[in-house]
Amino acid sequence: MELDHRFDSKDLVKARRIFIEMRERITKDVAASNLVANEKYRTEKIAEAWTIELYRLMADRNDDEDKYGELMSLAGFFETIGVMVKNKYVSEQDAIGLFKGPLITFGRGFTKHIELRQKEAGMPSGLLEHALYPYELAESAERKSSSPTA
Repeated sequence: MELDHRFDSKDLVKARRIFIEMRERITKDVAASNLVANEKYRTEKIAEAWTIELYRLMADRNDDEDKYGELMSLAGFFETIGVMVKNKYVSEQDAIGLFKGPLITFGRGFTKHIELRQKEAGMPSGLLEHALYPYELAESAERKSSSPTA
C-alpha cells in the first residue's frame, strides 16, 4: 500500500519523531503528576496537555525549526487517509490495521486543537475535516476489541 510507504518516507520521518517525543514526554509528565488518577482522567489530562503544547508550538514557529509545521504534515497525512477511507479507495480495515496506534494517539492529542482551529476567525472551512475520521474508526475498533464481549 502506498500509504504505508508514505508514512515511512523521509517526508514524515521528522514529523513522526517529533510526534513520538511529544507523546512520550506528555504521557510521562501527566502520569507523574497524576499518580493515583484513573486511566480516563489521565487520558483527559493528556489531551489537555497536547492542546496546550500544540498552541505553544504554533506561537513559537520560526524558519529554523517549525515543529508545528512538521506535526501538521502528519495531520495532513491522516487527512489523506480520512479522504481515502471515506471514498472507499482504502478499506477501513486496512487503514486501521496499518495505522491504529498512531491514529488513536494522534486523535486523542489533536482533536481539541483541530476543533479550536476550525473555529478561529478567518480559518477556511474544512480545515482537517477528514483527519479525525480514521481516528474515530480506530477508537471504535479499539473499544470493541477491549470490551468483555469481544
